[in-house]
Amino acid sequence: MLAGVIIGAGIGTATLIKTYSNRDKIEELQARYSVTPQNIRILEDNINNTNTVVMEVVEKFNATILKLEDHEDDYEELKYKSVAQANDISGVISRLQIGKLVLLETTRQWRRGKLLLPLLEYMNITLPCNQLCSGAHQGGTVRI
Repeated sequence: MLAGVIIGAGIGTATLIKTYSNRDKIEELQARYSVTPQNIRILEDNINNTNTVVMEVVEKFNATILKLEDHEDDYEELKYKSVAQANDISGVISRLQIGKLVLLETTRQWRRGKLLLPLLEYMNITLPCNQLCSGAHQGGTVRI
């Protein structure tokens, strides 16, 4: 009987130790799982914040794309106009250079008492000349 009591006390002690050990493990698991809902809320908040930031980035990207398209249109317009303007400017400059040569030659001829007909053409002036101009075509001169 004493052996039964000793065995019973040993089993009781072992059970008591195991109970305390299990209680600590259960409390640890409860603490771990009680934090999990809080962690889930934190993760959900982080996901919501990330979604907000991603949406802002998408909106800014779309706005940038629209601006890029506007700039491309402006560039195409500028490219088209710059070619036309360069052509116009070169035409004006060449016309002025021709005019300079005509004016220089007109000055020389004027000192000799003659009027250079290309000056009148350059200035787009038409005069009725009747018999005066009969032999003075094609860049000729007229006696003044």
